[in-house]
Amino acid sequence: MSTPAAGIAGAVVTLLAFLDFSLLGLRFCTTICPYGYLRGMLSDGNTLLVEYRDQQHTCIECKKCVRDCPMKIDIRQSPYQIECVHCGECIDSCNAILGRLKRPGLIHYSWGAAQQAPSAAAQPGRRFRLDAKRVVLLLVLFFYVCGFFAALSTRRDVLVRVSPEAP
Repeated sequence: MSTPAAGIAGAVVTLLAFLDFSLLGLRFCTTICPYGYLRGMLSDGNTLLVEYRDQQHTCIECKKCVRDCPMKIDIRQSPYQIECVHCGECIDSCNAILGRLKRPGLIHYSWGAAQQAPSAAAQPGRRFRLDAKRVVLLLVLFFYVCGFFAALSTRRDVLVRVSPEAP
């Protein structure tokens, strides 16, 4: 049975998230959201990254990649920024600007770390392999799902009456 405190807590969290997304420009996402930390812990040579590659220093410094990034980060600094969700908006921005100049874009998707040489195991389409960190994550998710279903199965029925309003 849900208590009024649980309902109030849910409403407050929803209101705070809405205010953050609408007024503060995703400050929650760039400061305390655990997604970036989790992605950082699980990344390895088989992780798809957005990577800036400019060996000839041909960037025209238009900063369109920064303006179009929903997290407002500069991908040119590092592909391993916690705030980066690897959405690829910076890739589209760079390709659009440099495409007008008949030059290739400088931001690309890549598999694994930039300093690693590409291997057969780090190519797209390879089979999924379990390693220790993925096993631990799967176990944590398994226990979370078991707890969720246990909570659902032990909840009590809720009676809701809808009655007309008295005039």
